[in-house]
Amino acid sequence: MTKKTEIETLNVYLNNEFVGKIENDIEIIAQLVASATPYDNYKIVDFFDELVLSTIGCFLDTVKDRAFRNRLMNVLVPLQMGGEEIEPVKYLK
Repeated sequence: MTKKTEIETLNVYLNNEFVGKIENDIEIIAQLVASATPYDNYKIVDFFDELVLSTIGCFLDTVKDRAFRNRLMNVLVPLQMGGEEIEPVKYLK
């Protein structure tokens, strides 16, 4: 019997409208934040609608977990500085 592992997902809201779910992966979250335009305000929440982070444009606004923020910044800054290419984010079905 095989055990099915569930992927932990996060809900993404763009300008307060639900746009889809993404995998709870720091690389994917960084790509999403880095790809935002100045008019995009993202809110990413967990299964219980607890805020994970919010953005103003491509900048972090609120990040509840300081350790998570530090790990995210290590991935996000090179994307924002042009050191790495920003890939399009694929939403889960």
